[in-house]
Amino acid sequence: MDDQERNWKQYETQIDLYKFYLDLVVKINAFHFAISGAIISFYFANRDTDSIQWALLLPAVLSICLVLFFAFGAVANLVSRKNVIDLAKSLKLGVAPELLVLTVFLVIFCLANLLAFVGAVYVMYAHSCLSV
Repeated sequence: MDDQERNWKQYETQIDLYKFYLDLVVKINAFHFAISGAIISFYFANRDTDSIQWALLLPAVLSICLVLFFAFGAVANLVSRKNVIDLAKSLKLGVAPELLVLTVFLVIFCLANLLAFVGAVYVMYAHSCLSV
């Protein structure tokens, strides 16, 4: 396999991974907010129950884990973006696909999950303070 074939194969792999990651990020975020929404609805429906604030622990932990995961992904995608641009140049393509869209999505989802984390922790703390 010569360099040109290897570059094409690597380029195709990078583009396929980009599409897969973009789809996966949206699905993970949708799943997380669906689960969190159900748990938060359960919390508000049962606020009078003792220790119900601990139901918000799962959404809080999921949110902070996704913040870290999405932040890592945003930084890692910048490396992939540069690699795709370099591959496009070596293949003499007029334009390379813009992979920065994934980074923007990751940053937006990172901020949304950070907000969800802060909100869940605040409600847990406020519930503990009000019930004492």
